[in-house]
Amino acid sequence: MLTRLRRFIYSFPVQLFAMHFRSDLILVGSWIFILLIILGKIGARYGLPYLFLAPEYLGHEGSLSFLLTGLGFGAFAVSWNLTVYLLSAYRFPFLATLRRPFAKFSINNFLLPTLFVFVYLYMHIRYGIRDGLSANAIALDCLSFILGFVGFVAVIAVYFANTNKDIFSFLKLQKIPPPDLRADMPNVEAPEQSGKHGAFPRSWRVEVYLSESLRPRLVRPVSHYDPKLLQQIFKQNHLNMLVAQLVSILVLAALGFWMDYPALRFPAAMAIFLLCSVFISVFGAVSYWFHRWRFPALILMLGILNALSRHGFLHHENQAYGLNYDCAPAVYDHARLSQLCRPENTLSDMLETEAILNRWLARRRAVGDERPRMVIFCASGGGLKASLMSLEALRYADSLLEGDFMPRVVLMAGASGGMLGTAWYRELYLQKQEGLADANVLTNREQLYAAAENLINPIATSVVTTDLFLPRLPFSYAGHTYYKDRGYAFELQFNENTRGAFGKPLGAYREAEQQALIPLLFLTPSIVNDGRRLVISAQKVSYMMTAPTAVKVPEALDIDAVDFRRLLGEQDADRLRFSTALRMNATFPYILPNVSLPTEPQIEVMDAGFRDNYGLKTAIRFLHVFKDWIQEHTSGVVLIQVQVDDPERKIPSSANTGRIEGMFSPLGLATQITRLQRYEHDMGLGFLYELYSPEELSFLRFAYRPPNGDADKAPISFHLTQRNRRDIIASFQLPVNQRNFKKLQELLGD
Repeated sequence: MLTRLRRFIYSFPVQLFAMHFRSDLILVGSWIFILLIILGKIGARYGLPYLFLAPEYLGHEGSLSFLLTGLGFGAFAVSWNLTVYLLSAYRFPFLATLRRPFAKFSINNFLLPTLFVFVYLYMHIRYGIRDGLSANAIALDCLSFILGFVGFVAVIAVYFANTNKDIFSFLKLQKIPPPDLRADMPNVEAPEQSGKHGAFPRSWRVEVYLSESLRPRLVRPVSHYDPKLLQQIFKQNHLNMLVAQLVSILVLAALGFWMDYPALRFPAAMAIFLLCSVFISVFGAVSYWFHRWRFPALILMLGILNALSRHGFLHHENQAYGLNYDCAPAVYDHARLSQLCRPENTLSDMLETEAILNRWLARRRAVGDERPRMVIFCASGGGLKASLMSLEALRYADSLLEGDFMPRVVLMAGASGGMLGTAWYRELYLQKQEGLADANVLTNREQLYAAAENLINPIATSVVTTDLFLPRLPFSYAGHTYYKDRGYAFELQFNENTRGAFGKPLGAYREAEQQALIPLLFLTPSIVNDGRRLVISAQKVSYMMTAPTAVKVPEALDIDAVDFRRLLGEQDADRLRFSTALRMNATFPYILPNVSLPTEPQIEVMDAGFRDNYGLKTAIRFLHVFKDWIQEHTSGVVLIQVQVDDPERKIPSSANTGRIEGMFSPLGLATQITRLQRYEHDMGLGFLYELYSPEELSFLRFAYRPPNGDADKAPISFHLTQRNRRDIIASFQLPVNQRNFKKLQELLGD
């Protein structure tokens, strides 16, 4: 019994498992990181677990997406095995005496990958049951994942079987007779693999290993072999592994050339596995060459890479497609901003917008609505969840009013994903009027929900291809050259989802807005450098740059927004691709790259949600500026807000907070940015009610609430599962939302 227990403890699989947690914590950390994502402990709010539990490929969830995810996992597992073998094989010198040493190493290194597979498949099965998938569908998904994994491992196994030499190959090449193994039967009581001061002074004790047939075999001593010969075998195997890793990196780089093909936009889970594989390979190579100096070497390499990326070939900044970066940059300073919103500019722009309002009024009076109620629609940020919420809210309202909702809307504003759906609905509304879409386009959910289809796959694929290995892959638009990255991949997929509707420039919407055929639409990304908002509109809107009071008292208020067309008019602002404008408005950190603009000093913009996640700041200023016109010509305003976070969500307790947790408590307020904005917006709404009477201003909020609490909450992500979609659409049947729809019908109905 004791002998069996000892052999179990000193078996190769157990010793490898123990070694990982003793010597390879960083490599083990990659497994733990992905496991925590799958378990919902990391990134649950942003939908990271769903990328693994419900991967999507070419618009479909199912066996093919799981097969590709299994291939990615196979690449990750093999890369991990290669790296561990590269760094730690010398601890087990008996390996060099075996045939196909890497194959036996991988077989014995099965505990961590097997544990991962069991947890992953268990979580998918649990998810599938909750999502209502059939037993056959769940089983096929699991089988496809395993087939992908096994298939990749099989290909690598064939490669190493034909390239890796074992000790018998070396003895044959060197014409050395093999040792007499009969005279060296293993001493299983205390097997020695090296002397105290031999070639492998840090070897681990191993008594038993598993063969390819998964049968236990006793470890033979290696003292009768020349240590230099054993080292030569390891070095040869290491070289093959470095070649395999280099080839994999070249393959990923090559895929970047064909990123325009939908079939090569892999499931995001597969891309995450590949990204971790690249990280492990790089860390392993640096550790192998620099040993104990690996961390200083990594820091030095990162410093050199950062220095090189400031200039030259590696330097890459995401640019706004359509803008001219070859001409003199626009001056961006306080003096220039003050000049842009000087009184004559703001008055001119206000008169142009009033002309649009007058045409809108004439259209309403033409259908017998003498003093119409003006509608302003605000969509919150929140990824595709917000996009789908906005689309369904607009569809529902338009159906409720029998197609008379959109003709009443004057302004649309908001942030991030909410504006993806809002802009798409407006575009379809325009196509319908121009005869480019059928009469039922605004009620056809299949077409409507195109703006809420998967966008994460091309972003994730781009990260592990062009962003890492091809930072200067060019393409042309509007006569200018730009470079492909995950921002380009996002627009490529979004334009494909929406049938190329947003490939046109910003200026293409000017005439339709001026004729009041469609509502005005303001996109307001945040300027990273100084926190101002950049107001992107097909019209000139300098009156949005500061509160109206600032015109009368210039020194009283600061300029908190910038008119995009006035700032970058000489840099071809009108030619900005509209999908780029939408992306600038939805640039969540790290998911999409910040966009650099042709200014001096150079400025960057990112997600509008950091300043105005609900669009209310924009709406409040617009209503402030045009208060006199609105009160003279309309019977009031209906301000609609669609938001994806629950305004009545539970307040977390700070009781029983540990000392370490308490150190980070003050930082918790920084994570409540949307809640803080809501308080600020409530102050703005209070200000509006001072300008407008309750009879003139009606505020309606449509909110998403998960059906079964936060456990089923749809994530803020560029990927939605089918269950997420059903829950979001169903939320409009909640009593609070139904009451607001009824009120909307009372306010706008005849």
